[in-house]
Amino acid sequence: MRYIMLLGFCVSVFLSSCGFQLRGVNSGQLSEQFKKTYLSETEKSDNNDFYQLVEKLIIASGGRLSDKDSANVTVLLSPVTMNSRQIALVREGLLKEYERTYKVTVTILDANNNAQLGSRVITTVKDIQLNDKQVLAGEEQIRITDKEAYHNLAQSILLYLQAF
Repeated sequence: MRYIMLLGFCVSVFLSSCGFQLRGVNSGQLSEQFKKTYLSETEKSDNNDFYQLVEKLIIASGGRLSDKDSANVTVLLSPVTMNSRQIALVREGLLKEYERTYKVTVTILDANNNAQLGSRVITTVKDIQLNDKQVLAGEEQIRITDKEAYHNLAQSILLYLQAF
């Protein structure tokens, strides 16, 4: 029993000393060119929460936000657009179920010569089912769905940046 405990201790010391991490080496980290990133919107929008979420994810992934003059890379975000499509109605003609499509365009520019390194339109689709007996709860459900969609878009933007 003593030898098993000693062996377990030795293995854990060895693994921690060699830098072993369960998430892998550089998992989820941005490449070196994103160490100084200038994040900008193509046009000002009223969706400041989404913009701040993208900023936080870039920082959490090892990137640093900087001003335009000292940046290596410029990431341009278009405002998030949202389209709704009706899926189902109830007998009284009230909207019962619909889908919302959220779309943002991400463009990556080399900050030195403004050469475009990549551009992608990122979309996410959310289905919303409303209970016609709970009208006020439907507004809250839409707000929660919007927040989830913005989080999905921000995660997709980060995955796109990690591909560089």
